[in-house]
Amino acid sequence: MEKEISSFLFSIRGKENSLDKRKEHSIHLASLLLKASEKGQVLSEKMLDKQLQGMMQDFKGRVFTTSLTDLVFRSGSYTTTFSQISYLIKKLGVPKYLPFYKRFPLFLFRYLGRFTSFLTVPLFLLFLRKEMSRVVLNDSEDAIKARIKKGSPAFETINLNHLGEAILGEQEAKSRLNLYLKDLKSDYVEYISIKISTLYSQINLLSYQENLDVLASRLRVLLRESQKHFFVDGKGRVKKKFVNLDMEEYRDLHLTVSLFKIVLDEDEFLKCRSGIVLQAYLPDSYAVLKDLVEWSKERIKRGGVPVKIRLVKGANLANEKIEASLKGWPQAPFKFKSHVDAQFKIMLDYAFKKENAKAVNIGVGSHNLFDISYALILRAERKVEDYVNFEMLEGMANHLKRVVNEASSGIVLYSPAASENNFHNAIAYLIRRFDENTGQDNFLKHFFGLRFADNAWEKEEKKFLRSFEDCEKVLKEVPAVSRTQNRLKGVTYQSKQVREKFYNESDTDFTLKANRKWAEDLVNEYAHKEFGEIPLVVAGKEMFSHKTVSGQDPSTSKFIYQAHLATDREFSLMEKSIDKSKSLARELSLDKCLALIENVEKMFIQKRGHLIACSMADGGKVFDQADAEVSEAIDFLRYYRIERAKWIRWEKEIDITPRGCVVVASPWNFPVAIAVGGILGALLSQNAVIFKPSLDTALVGYEIAKIFWDCGLPRECLQFFLCDNEPIGSRLISSAFVDQVILTGSTNTAKHFIALKPGLQLCAETGGKNAMVVSNMSDRDLAIKSVIDSAFGHSGQKCSACSLLICEKEVYRDSNFVQQLYDAASSLKVGSVWDLTTKIGPLIRPPGADAINGLTFLEGSEEWLLLPEKLDDSGRLWSPSIKRGVKEGSFSHLKEFFVPLLSMMEAENLDHAIKMVNSTSYGLTSGLQSLDEREHEKWKKEVHCGNLYINRGMTGAIVRRQPFGGVKESNFGIGFKAGGPNYLLQFSKFKSKGQEQKAFDGYLPEVFSKVKGFSLNYLEEKSFLFWKKIMLGYEKAYKEIFSLSHDFSNLLGQDNLFTYLPKTVAIRLQKSDSPLDFFCILGIACLIPGRIKVYTNEFPLEFDEKWEGQLPCNLELVKSTDEDFINELKKDKVNLVRFLSSPSGKVLESCSKSNILTFKQSILSYGRLELSFYFQEQSLSYDFHRYGNLGIRERQS
Repeated sequence: MEKEISSFLFSIRGKENSLDKRKEHSIHLASLLLKASEKGQVLSEKMLDKQLQGMMQDFKGRVFTTSLTDLVFRSGSYTTTFSQISYLIKKLGVPKYLPFYKRFPLFLFRYLGRFTSFLTVPLFLLFLRKEMSRVVLNDSEDAIKARIKKGSPAFETINLNHLGEAILGEQEAKSRLNLYLKDLKSDYVEYISIKISTLYSQINLLSYQENLDVLASRLRVLLRESQKHFFVDGKGRVKKKFVNLDMEEYRDLHLTVSLFKIVLDEDEFLKCRSGIVLQAYLPDSYAVLKDLVEWSKERIKRGGVPVKIRLVKGANLANEKIEASLKGWPQAPFKFKSHVDAQFKIMLDYAFKKENAKAVNIGVGSHNLFDISYALILRAERKVEDYVNFEMLEGMANHLKRVVNEASSGIVLYSPAASENNFHNAIAYLIRRFDENTGQDNFLKHFFGLRFADNAWEKEEKKFLRSFEDCEKVLKEVPAVSRTQNRLKGVTYQSKQVREKFYNESDTDFTLKANRKWAEDLVNEYAHKEFGEIPLVVAGKEMFSHKTVSGQDPSTSKFIYQAHLATDREFSLMEKSIDKSKSLARELSLDKCLALIENVEKMFIQKRGHLIACSMADGGKVFDQADAEVSEAIDFLRYYRIERAKWIRWEKEIDITPRGCVVVASPWNFPVAIAVGGILGALLSQNAVIFKPSLDTALVGYEIAKIFWDCGLPRECLQFFLCDNEPIGSRLISSAFVDQVILTGSTNTAKHFIALKPGLQLCAETGGKNAMVVSNMSDRDLAIKSVIDSAFGHSGQKCSACSLLICEKEVYRDSNFVQQLYDAASSLKVGSVWDLTTKIGPLIRPPGADAINGLTFLEGSEEWLLLPEKLDDSGRLWSPSIKRGVKEGSFSHLKEFFVPLLSMMEAENLDHAIKMVNSTSYGLTSGLQSLDEREHEKWKKEVHCGNLYINRGMTGAIVRRQPFGGVKESNFGIGFKAGGPNYLLQFSKFKSKGQEQKAFDGYLPEVFSKVKGFSLNYLEEKSFLFWKKIMLGYEKAYKEIFSLSHDFSNLLGQDNLFTYLPKTVAIRLQKSDSPLDFFCILGIACLIPGRIKVYTNEFPLEFDEKWEGQLPCNLELVKSTDEDFINELKKDKVNLVRFLSSPSGKVLESCSKSNILTFKQSILSYGRLELSFYFQEQSLSYDFHRYGNLGIRERQS
């Protein structure tokens, strides 16, 4: 058969055939290759072939295999590992595709293994490593030598690819570089593959040129070494070592190509053997191929040798899809597999032209029989055999590999290697290969068991032929690049979306050259810019007071503007103007307001660059963090506008009125987004706004206000009011004309506001002492990356930042984990935000007393893993620091610092870790790193935080996707989350329109059976009918909204669940309240799981012991006078109480003194509104994919 193949190829050599004839020849040759591979297949390969064929049909079996591979190497505890294997078998069953002799031990393992896990687990792991050794080599020197020696007589070239832990820090990058150098110095390794991400851990596309400089310096070291050493192949030929630049993510494409060209173009490396990989599934690759060919031709003219390009279809599609979904960017690869196949052939056709192949030798990377045949035909026709070889994956379809090797006179085997002790490092590779090979459209899924002319053959033949039909379409109709965002030209990704549909604004895509140029231009324009004077805007007029404050750029400490502060004069003018402001705000109709906000949204999109630069200059934000914040502000504008328009459906039942005057006191750490959210919420509810931004970011606040004014908002409706906290700030908050305050700030500030004004309507998002829990069953590389991003982003100056790292004992004492964590943190670049290489910028101001204590003091057994350093004279620039040995209840455990300081704690187990998380006074964000679904469920139920994150970072909440807000001392007020469906509710007053008596069809609400024992005679017939109508609405709202978890975004690979959790609600019933109010509360108590505590005083119903004995268990009645009421609240640790009617001033004052917030809201007949007050909102974001693999949920997607 091999002779027939050789004869056939010889017969067409040098004969350029028509495309139709070439397709015919390719199909014929494919049949010969298949028959030859079948003939040469040994028994063990046939058995494996049958097993793999079965696996392709066994969906649960495939999921079991990937899950098992991902889980069993995570923990060093045999008990833990046994638990994972047993759980997988219970959940998914023993794979049906396995032969009986492999299935039976799994059954035994599940039922008997727990008693002998110390013996059975090591044996199981040994068996698993052996099974996987077909595709992943042992990374030991002896094992690699043996594999290369075995392949040499067969003319197999081993392309060695070391799989190791993620390169998170520079020490590990240098260690990997030394490993590559060792390979090049050895006498047995000819060919190595490297990825740029293994050479440099701090790749940041914003600093493209700096990346290139570092990567080039390290690649030069490798290439110099490769030219010093030689390899003798199986034919006795002496060769220089070969260095191949591998490709994985789209984000690396242009950087890798630039690096390759820059270094290989240098005189020193003109004779160097080197290559690069191009992926046909990227539309960009064809243009890159043509560019590389022309470049190589010029290089050869200067005395250089040809380079090599390995053409593959691409193996990272699943990850690329998920990135596109999460980022809101177009998918970088083609959307259709037929287009990928077409481009592969287009690239082969171009590359195999003799003049091109001489300049750029080609390695055809494929296991597709038809594509291999086509490439063999084309190679023979054009007589380019000397310049084209074939490349395949180690351990994949070995019988086909031998035939292709024979037909092509030698192949290159891409051979990944992992050490025996760190086999988990191979998991990402294995899962990507698994996805590549088992995808429905991929050839290998159908290859096992394939026979000539059977149904599977016919289908694959048709796919092959169809790809030629798509070549014309790919060349002429499909865009040459998928990603087209261009900030220089104002091109965004969502410009065609309809205005009524919400979508998240995309952050800037820095893989694109135009966007990097845009960022560089902004830095050059604004780095030394001065902004002049910033006035107050009071009563519709600009005002310049005699009191000013100088604004400093935190990066340079230079004064860049003068801001005017309010004095008694400006305060008095504002006070006199408030009635007019309220009137103008009320007169702004909803339609006009929505149109105005839509214009503001468009203006924010246009002014993205200006707002980013102002945030850098004023707030010390690094570029990409400021960019994401502007996206968030745009999201608020779009989301709240669309949500407010929906309220029209409520107006038949509910009267909606504004609160009046709202003070928006925004913070310096998110000066754009949080300010916009607060202003917008107030304006959409027809409130007048007094905008009081932090003095640290007065410039950003003023620029935001100007956009609203420039879009047509009367200045009287949005007053810009800068002032010192004392005395003017406190005077403002306590003023009678202020109806509501929106605060983002410290917990102490919120408590101060409550004490300032009895009855204050305060909505405050405050501090956090947030913990990431790392389980023994975590992906530890992922955990470190998530922790580093969450702890040190914006220099730790986020209320959501990871301040505590709580590790289970095995992880805490894992020296490799600790070293990687140290390496990753110490490698972060600290500096000015005007340097685009900077990852950690300056603090807004030098650290306060608590932060200095945290940065300089060690308590008890604490020690520094990474010592903090003050890096400038201003005291703003601090290196990241990590403190180990932090104990429960210590200063570092409980205190919020707001600096780049991470405290590590050791937990005995997950229960202990959860206890540590919950023992702080805060409850804002928390993260869990674990691959164990059972741990997920336990942690979700028991951790008391508003925003939860699993297997991802724990900062960067996105509007609608992860509505943001906390519990406990991280929130003061009703608790409706920013960016969520209920946030706008707190800016309006609602009142039911009255008791409409309508004919009833006899249908009774379900709760009726639970309350009929009570004396409903207290209600008049009209009220009773109205009560039944209300209850039906409540039941509907509960079933359809409040009893469910909602994923508003439905993203690929990530769950974002918005859930209404039960909570304790305190309500005060007074003399002026009605029996109907109580029966509505009673009905709600029968409906929901939360606890309702009703405090009564002179209520028109007499509650005796009989009543109390019949109440639902979650409804408690407490009789108390006004004097006793406050003591009862303190005893019950209540910090928010609802009044249905106005309480006395004395009661409000007593609540205020006790830091108890109050709000007045009558019972509402509309269930969607009323029930929202009885639940605590929680957001959960969970990255459930593994390297793009969706596991059991693949079919759901």
